[in-house]
Amino acid sequence: MNCAHIAPRVLALLLGSLSLTPATAAPVLGFLPLGVLGDECKTALEARLGLNDAVNTATMTASANAPAAGECQFLNWLPTTKDAWWVYDAPTAGRMSLHFCTSNFDTSVVVYQGSCSALTRIACDDDGCAPTGPGFQSKIDGLPVSAGPVYIRVGGYGGATGTAQFTLDFKPDGRVVSWGRNIEGQRSVPASLGAVAVITAGDAHSVALKPDGTVACWGLDDEGQCTVPDLLSGVIAIAAGQEHSVALTSGGVIGCWGGNLYGQCNTPVNLAWATAISAGAFHSMAITAGGTVVCWGQNTSGQCNVPSSLGPVAAIAGGGFHSAALRPDGTVACWGSNTSGQCNVPVSLSTVTAIAAGDAHTVALRSNGNVVCWGSNFFSQCVVPPSTLGTVKAIAAGDGHTIALKADGAVVCWGASLNGQSNVPASLGTVSSIAGGGSHTMAVVPYTCAADLDGDGSSGAADLSGLLAAWGTNNASFDLDGDGSVGASDLSMLLTSWGACDAAPPSVANLSPNSGPLAGGTRVTITGTNLSAVTGVTIGGAAATNVVALSPTTVSAVTPARTAGAKTVSVTGADGSANLPNGFTYTNPWYTVLEQDPNPFVVTSATLRNAIVATGLPWRVRDNGTNIEMVLIPPGTFIMGCSASNAFACDPSENPTHSVTLTNAFYIGRYEVTQAQWTAKMGSNPSGFQSASAEVPAAQVPLRPVEGVSWNMIQGFLSGTGLRLPTEAEWEFAYRAGTTTAFHSMPGFPNGTNDDTQVGNIAWFGSNSFGQPRPVGGKAANALGLHDMSGNVLEWMNDWYSATYYASSPSTNPSGPATGASRVLRGGSWNIVNGSLRASRRIGITPGVMGADNVGFRVARNPV
Repeated sequence: MNCAHIAPRVLALLLGSLSLTPATAAPVLGFLPLGVLGDECKTALEARLGLNDAVNTATMTASANAPAAGECQFLNWLPTTKDAWWVYDAPTAGRMSLHFCTSNFDTSVVVYQGSCSALTRIACDDDGCAPTGPGFQSKIDGLPVSAGPVYIRVGGYGGATGTAQFTLDFKPDGRVVSWGRNIEGQRSVPASLGAVAVITAGDAHSVALKPDGTVACWGLDDEGQCTVPDLLSGVIAIAAGQEHSVALTSGGVIGCWGGNLYGQCNTPVNLAWATAISAGAFHSMAITAGGTVVCWGQNTSGQCNVPSSLGPVAAIAGGGFHSAALRPDGTVACWGSNTSGQCNVPVSLSTVTAIAAGDAHTVALRSNGNVVCWGSNFFSQCVVPPSTLGTVKAIAAGDGHTIALKADGAVVCWGASLNGQSNVPASLGTVSSIAGGGSHTMAVVPYTCAADLDGDGSSGAADLSGLLAAWGTNNASFDLDGDGSVGASDLSMLLTSWGACDAAPPSVANLSPNSGPLAGGTRVTITGTNLSAVTGVTIGGAAATNVVALSPTTVSAVTPARTAGAKTVSVTGADGSANLPNGFTYTNPWYTVLEQDPNPFVVTSATLRNAIVATGLPWRVRDNGTNIEMVLIPPGTFIMGCSASNAFACDPSENPTHSVTLTNAFYIGRYEVTQAQWTAKMGSNPSGFQSASAEVPAAQVPLRPVEGVSWNMIQGFLSGTGLRLPTEAEWEFAYRAGTTTAFHSMPGFPNGTNDDTQVGNIAWFGSNSFGQPRPVGGKAANALGLHDMSGNVLEWMNDWYSATYYASSPSTNPSGPATGASRVLRGGSWNIVNGSLRASRRIGITPGVMGADNVGFRVARNPV
């Protein structure tokens, strides 16, 4: 009877100890004090390539709970918290496992990626997480990480100090290589597969977990074992039986497909949260969050009769008709069929770190790197090669053969080889993970770009020059083997990989924005890895346009027209393809696009144009509900407050000046809301200027700004539209459009001006209006294309008014005081002197006041 299984990764060897202090820990075992990363993150220790399997004993001491200043204060550490930070610099995308195997205090672990100004929590094993993990000690398995820094926060509680032993194991994403039987296509790796994170093998099928959490399968599909469910995503672990496949998602949910004759795909309904899975020939296994083993499916040999005395376990393995478990203390238990002695665990066996199970044999890896095997030996699958095997760091088992991954990345196989499953290809090279099927073997080979030191896609003269210049130093950038110094072994690695790198296929991590109109035309930015060779992008199967590879991590494209709903985004290049399931959602938008990109004759600043384009949103749109034209204002930072003109000083309420950051793009009306637009929505016109004049003919009266409206009246106009009033900070940021002067840019003054005599270029005010508001858009726009930001009518803001608000205003996205008696007005009007037209001028009026014929408004809106 053939079966398939993949041995879970467990803990690596205990190699040393390290005392941690907040900022002065001495280098031990190649872990280096990192200090504060550009004032971004905690004092940390950097784990370097080549020491990924090290276990360290850390003395937890009090460390600063947050940087004294900077970006990470939002993490809000408690003053009594004892915590330490590490940063592991992942050389590529891959899977990281972090196990705390012993500790004399209750550990907690939170893992982040990103920059410190925008950290994203990607894993958590803490009292505040769901689940809380397997009891006292923290454990994170198979966590997908992107290339770059991975921030790991380790903490105790209530002022505790103590020691902890942990392992950090990293396996890079790579390409699949397979050998052995191929009658059913089980080793015919799909050309479109691309990078994989984890592999497993069934009797005659193969399963791969991709970096994006999706699953691929090939080979025999007679029972549907390769028919991966369409909606399966967020997978962190996989397993394969003889005719079925199993997946574990990040939410602890198990999915199963394929043969179900014995109920091996009927996951128990009371299995609330799983942390690990395995599969035998016709049975499935899981470990719960509490460390308990659960088993279902065929039980003819008692393979699902989990011993009541087993206790919590660290790992499991399913064989043909037997099951095995590894306890936290390093001992092994077996149950089920014992016809070949596969459950006769050697009495002296201890300090085991990993297990695997074949059809009728069981394999264990001890902490000293030795392999132990018992059970069927019909094909010599338990005749472990002599001491020349060397130190082993991972094991796997097929039907009748055994596989070992040595510490140096070489693979050794022994046992059945009728189909060549034990004949390791001579050209295989360094391997990161292994799996055994019925009669075939699989390996993941990392992409070989470690020696591409200058990032040009190949190992060559420039890399050699840099390495020789660093010879004899401990320069981590050139220490390829991680032994603490640059020398002959690093040179050997570089020369071995001389020439073009083994190109990795692209991967996709994110897309922004992730929604847009059915008509297409949305510029999106795709981020990931290995994107420099991408030549095509499809969304929902339709080709995007204007595809540009901006960098190895960024591609831009413009969406095609599609039907409503979430669509898969695919990128394709010379080195393969990658998908982002449900990456872009088509919606019926609130706007009609008038111009996607900023008109360079309107937005003349390249800096402003680039900032608008970077949002991926259209620049000029029309609101479908009100026909109001709006333009996009990108995020940014500016100095808010006092801008005196030559003739007019600032009021106290305009001080102090202060830096303000708006983190989100927003739309704002290109013009003030007109009488026609108000009347169309509200059915009546409150304006005082509804008659024609010598300066404003009757046909243009509806284009005058609506006035005589209170703040409260405007709320009725905005109701149900999705529109809103701008905040005071948004309005001033939009007014200034990059200038710092009293008045925004105008013809002859591209950087703005403080000259009051020039204000007539941009504003209708007391000196030129002839005592009346004028049709909107009659004066020059500012550098963002906005008209009448000065003059014509005062404009209501959403904020409550306080003359002293700037003294305590937040620096990010301020929205005014929580309460007040008046609302803010900005911009000056047709009957006001030019000093009130300045960028920073602000006044407050009671929101219920109506009838003022110099007060109107313009609208704003969030993009989504």
